[in-house]
Amino acid sequence: MMYLGLYLMGGAIYTFLTRNTYYNRIVEETGNPVGTLLVLTFFWLPMEVKSWYKNM
Repeated sequence: MMYLGLYLMGGAIYTFLTRNTYYNRIVEETGNPVGTLLVLTFFWLPMEVKSWYKNM
């Protein structure tokens, strides 16, 4: 449970930092801020981390 909490916190921080690039645009289109946060946390963040490791 602790790892899930840390992962969700990391996703929330990542979304906060990139909110002008991704979050605000998606929320304007969908109108669902909570669903957008969940999608960015569980789907977008793992893809970003995977690409970071490939670039190392």
